[in-house]
Amino acid sequence: MQGRPSVASPGRYPCRAPPACPAACATDAWSWSAPSLAASLDDAVKMFDELLPHARPASVRAFNHLLTSISRAQGRDSSTSALVVSLFNRMARASPNKVAHNGSTYNILIGCFCRMGRLELGFASFGLVLKAGWRVETVINPLLKGLCDTKRVDEAMDILPRRMPEFGCPPNTVAYTIVIDGLFGDGQVDKAYNLFREMDNRRIFPTVVAYTAVIDGLCKAQAVDRAEGVLQQMIHKGVKPNNQTYTCLIHGYCSSGQGKKVVRMLKEMSAHGHGPNVVTCNLLLDYHCKNGRCTEARKIFDSMIEKGTKPNVTTYSTLLNGYATYNA
Repeated sequence: MQGRPSVASPGRYPCRAPPACPAACATDAWSWSAPSLAASLDDAVKMFDELLPHARPASVRAFNHLLTSISRAQGRDSSTSALVVSLFNRMARASPNKVAHNGSTYNILIGCFCRMGRLELGFASFGLVLKAGWRVETVINPLLKGLCDTKRVDEAMDILPRRMPEFGCPPNTVAYTIVIDGLFGDGQVDKAYNLFREMDNRRIFPTVVAYTAVIDGLCKAQAVDRAEGVLQQMIHKGVKPNNQTYTCLIHGYCSSGQGKKVVRMLKEMSAHGHGPNVVTCNLLLDYHCKNGRCTEARKIFDSMIEKGTKPNVTTYSTLLNGYATYNA
């Protein structure tokens, strides 16, 4: 695709002038070492500034590594996403003969637009991907996530079964999981669960991430019995639950006051080699404190310290609130 225009940005992000650059032959080494060397946002931007004047078409891989590192910096907030867009535009102005973008570049860009809440620019970039004839399997997932995050789940539901096959990429597990999670977040519990069952009918096999998303959504909707059924189905299909899976169920049991099932799930968790992490422990602390059992909560806290699980702000806040409420 020749002469690609730069993508519009909602604001310019200032970048430093390029410092003296090493020999251009270092480009290939950077393409492999960018993620490890870009330990901070400043390091990544500096590396970008050094690489751009000496780039050649093969260096798109290095640029993609750098843009990914930058997009993940500082919790993936809108400011780092805006910076990625600004750097992308600099790449575009460098001419396609120097830096030829590929589908992976646009995947990063679209994800940034979605995190910035600029879905219209995300879809515009998606149009460029289609025009270029690149594969759209990975590029379309950030758009689905962006639609779900902005409460446009029905549009995501339309894209999933109808438009994705038209684009030559039948829905996969990742796409289904994104939309299922979006439906749960939108309060459409039955529709989310039915979409999960549809995966099985279409012979699309859920991963541990998909199963956990469904279990979490059902537990948050106070449908813990259905969540237990999904766990059993998961185990029957040979998909091993992870720490997060068990924690979601423990949260559901705590929320519904099923203390005995909490104990049972902790034992099952331990039997499968998963110890409680700080999130799990905080749930248990909260459960005991809210029920006036601050002594039990303290035992859990002491056990955390003994096993090397580092408490966080939530841990201390939960304990202090429990002590204050019950004058413990």
